[in-house]
Amino acid sequence: MEKVTGIILAGGKSSRMGRDKALLSVGNATNIERIKKELESFSSEIVIAANDQQPYAFLNVKIIGDVYEEKGPLAGLHACLEQSKTEWNFFAACDLPFFSQKIADYMVSKTKHEGIEGVVPSVNGRVHPLYALYKTSAAPAFERQLKRNQLKIREALNQILIYYVSKNELIDAGFSNEEIERAFYNMNHPEEFEWVTKQFD
Repeated sequence: MEKVTGIILAGGKSSRMGRDKALLSVGNATNIERIKKELESFSSEIVIAANDQQPYAFLNVKIIGDVYEEKGPLAGLHACLEQSKTEWNFFAACDLPFFSQKIADYMVSKTKHEGIEGVVPSVNGRVHPLYALYKTSAAPAFERQLKRNQLKIREALNQILIYYVSKNELIDAGFSNEEIERAFYNMNHPEEFEWVTKQFD
């Protein structure tokens, strides 16, 4: 299998949740620990994208801060791609309580497509750019967007060739509808976190 770096995007403002989503306890571990464990199953290295290192120091992994600060998640993608030691990099947002290693493995298998610089899911009409693979060679395109202050990731994706993984493709590959829906569920509000905790009772 292609060697990849597993990168967790942490340290966002979490304004809707009111507290750091990465450090919320889900089951018997914090959300970021759960994602780290899943990424470790197929990654050669785990990295955290965050400007404040202290909250995540307990994970004992490399933490990379933004080169372009206050520019949102696109800056996190760019900074980690710039420092990556592997051709491909799997990025996961820190608010994915049901992150699926099996779906991630399937996505990694799609990096073989010639010429692409990203593998991004598109499920139920929604693109998931923070549950995706990017090639290190995409860094310059992302940097150009940052320099222009064009910070929407959807716009940045238009600058590189992306292989989009559809829900139908995942179903054809043997994943159930429920498995897909849960994998891409992200928690932004307190009531969503409460629902997630009940799933682990």
